[in-house]
Amino acid sequence: MNFRELFEISMNPYMEREEFYGTLEEAKAEADDMITYTQQNIVIYKDGLEVTRRTWWGVTPDEEEENIIEIGGGYYSDWT
Repeated sequence: MNFRELFEISMNPYMEREEFYGTLEEAKAEADDMITYTQQNIVIYKDGLEVTRRTWWGVTPDEEEENIIEIGGGYYSDWT
C-alpha cells in the first residue's frame, strides 16, 4: 500500500516551506518542478527533520555529475 505523507519543501531558507502530500519520490519531483534561480539548497523535511536535499553549487558541473539540474551558471546536485 502506498501511503501519502506530509512533506515540507524548502526552496529557500528565507521563505515559508511548501506543504506537499504524497510519497518522497513525488515530493522530489514536485521540488524539481518548482526550481528557480535562488542559489539556495533545496531541502525536503518530514516531521521537522531533513530527509533529503539538492545542494546548490555556483560553478559549472563536472562531467561525472549525474541527475543534476543546471540553472544560472551553476547547478543543483542530485538528491542526497
